[in-house]
Amino acid sequence: MAGNRSPGASRETAGGSVRAGSVAPEDEVLLLLAVRGPMPAGEIASALGIADRTARAAVEDRLRRGLVEEDASGRARLGAAGVAAAAEILAREQRALGPATAGLAERFDDLNRRMKAAITDWQVVRIGSAVVPNDHTDARRDAAVIDRLAQAASSAALLLRPLSRARRRIEVLLARLDAALARVVSGGGEWVCGLGVDSLHSVWWNLHAELLALLGRERGEAEA
Repeated sequence: MAGNRSPGASRETAGGSVRAGSVAPEDEVLLLLAVRGPMPAGEIASALGIADRTARAAVEDRLRRGLVEEDASGRARLGAAGVAAAAEILAREQRALGPATAGLAERFDDLNRRMKAAITDWQVVRIGSAVVPNDHTDARRDAAVIDRLAQAASSAALLLRPLSRARRRIEVLLARLDAALARVVSGGGEWVCGLGVDSLHSVWWNLHAELLALLGRERGEAEA
């Protein structure tokens, strides 16, 4: 996928012209911390698809300006001034990416419901009136659930293609989603929603958070 263009550039998409001028790494850091909360610099680099040194320099710039703070564990987090600055950056992003997000909410909400239902069916099984943990002994049922997960993830990638072309951070999220799905399909069931891995569920959560921010919606309006 193509990277960002110079400021003022636009991209033609099925939804119209997207004003997709690039966002400075320093601003991307503030936006990322506003959407996802405190993160270590290394994680920031991978989330934005930039070099570790670029992420570190961006964080240090915002630290010097008093927009970002570091907690006891070394994670970067927004300071009070950073919260206000991030809100301004988000408003600019909402304006720039408006054509690519028009009509997105309802369609993604449907995909979100489908993904949530499939993940739940991976975790539990209904036997009569009881809901019990899925012991994964029914290979046919698990295969059907994986197919549903794949369909939702593939539909999301198609739906968000204009955004991924405009913003590297969206492209990175979709690549992570695809990587997690590939591991699931290859037999790694823990990659559906397991802890300690970049699971399908955790990536979907991050993707949903990004979209909610761009759409100006709260998590409670359509929880992942």
